[in-house]
Amino acid sequence: MASSTVLISQWFQGQQRLIMIAKQGMAIEFGGVIFLFFGGMLAAKYRALPFLLYLAAWLFLIMLLLYVPRHSHTLLDTKETENNEKVTSDGLSLNSIYLLSVLSTGTFFTIFVLLPLTMHTLGYDERQVGILLSSISFVAVIAASFMPRLSKVLGESKLLSTAFIAYGSAYLCFVQSDLILLIVGAIFSGIGFGFSIPLLNHMTVERSSYKVRGKNLSYFTMAVFSGQFLTSFLDVLSENPTQVFGSFVGFCCVLSFVLFVTSIRKAVQSS
Repeated sequence: MASSTVLISQWFQGQQRLIMIAKQGMAIEFGGVIFLFFGGMLAAKYRALPFLLYLAAWLFLIMLLLYVPRHSHTLLDTKETENNEKVTSDGLSLNSIYLLSVLSTGTFFTIFVLLPLTMHTLGYDERQVGILLSSISFVAVIAASFMPRLSKVLGESKLLSTAFIAYGSAYLCFVQSDLILLIVGAIFSGIGFGFSIPLLNHMTVERSSYKVRGKNLSYFTMAVFSGQFLTSFLDVLSENPTQVFGSFVGFCCVLSFVLFVTSIRKAVQSS
């Protein structure tokens, strides 16, 4: 993830870079659509069959060798980049971005850990769980496509605030057992991820000079996967997924409010 984003940061600048990072997020989530859907289908046949999906890595290696160029005519000269490229430092700091990345991915993947358990107790089978989880990734693909335009209109902090409002709305839906609300919750959770992670990725690039961009993107990647890792301890918090869902509703509301206040404060200071 870090190396692919470094290539994007070198080959594109400004709004084009944001659009490409959004497309990267769309591609990642579209992989979730495919793999979660077929993972559910295969799990319905036998629990070990979903691991066959890892064989797709050989196909991706071939695609990498065939289609990703070693060099590009759009690759910016190192000295030119160091001299001309501005580093954005206003608003949220890099440490804040890393923390928000941990919180966003942790909030998102908590759904993938607990929702299948909840759906199982409600009588849904593996195929239905796989379809619902893949629909979350599909919505995230669509949300990521709108992210660059919304970022220009709302600004970074307000868009991140909107993302956590969407997460909170998703958890509010998951507290209920109704199928319609589960679908609505899936839509909101996909919106939360599509608005947050690609934007945080872009913010990391914009706040990093050419010399340290690779290192900072590695930290960003570590933060993203740390959020996933922390979901492993969810069973320690509570044996009742509904209680965890309710707790996350409050957490997302508080974090969304803090981000909104931050955006207002920044607007007042700049005016």
